[in-house]
Amino acid sequence: MDPDMERFPLENLEQKDVQVTTANGVHTYPISETIFLLMLALTRKVDTYIKQRLGITHI
Repeated sequence: MDPDMERFPLENLEQKDVQVTTANGVHTYPISETIFLLMLALTRKVDTYIKQRLGITHI
């Protein structure tokens, strides 16, 4: 059982036939894809490209 579930009154919810579930791991792939995208962007110097396009010469 998820440790966060301990804060819910599970016995009361069970008596009322309420089902409780978690979404553990639901964001695993989107977060991994975002991290990979950011790493790739840094290797391609996307930040430098954006600064040049915006005319930013210092930061």
